[in-house]
Amino acid sequence: MSQSLISHHLADLETIKLVTSKRDGKYVDYFLTAKGRQVVTALETVLNA
Repeated sequence: MSQSLISHHLADLETIKLVTSKRDGKYVDYFLTAKGRQVVTALETVLNA
């Protein structure tokens, strides 16, 4: 995947509050929010059922 496509997807996830970001110089770090962790947990539960 291209860097621009990944950045676009991360921006979409940030818009719906699943991730948050922190700029560090020319880099941006992304972190799961509490809502994002809930979604991951729910997906893991469904996939492991």
